[in-house]
Amino acid sequence: SLWKEEDPMSRTGFIQNEMDLKLLVLYIMDRAVAPITFELLDLALCDAGVDYFSLTEAVNHLTETEHLSLNGELYSITEKGGGNIEN
Repeated sequence: SLWKEEDPMSRTGFIQNEMDLKLLVLYIMDRAVAPITFELLDLALCDAGVDYFSLTEAVNHLTETEHLSLNGELYSITEKGGGNIEN
């Protein structure tokens, strides 16, 4: 072939599975200075190759497991969620 073989990691990006997505959501939420809407979180992840349905599923699961809290339309990270991404 005339073309250099592409590294498989460059095609798939950072988000490989549901756990990667959940950790990325928690990371972003931990660094947010205030609670944010789902739409803002979706916007923050648009360049990461994350589709809307996967994000919805991850955020719902993180809320059900009390890693995120939902107050009205605003999401924030809980102490439990923050404990999963400590430096």
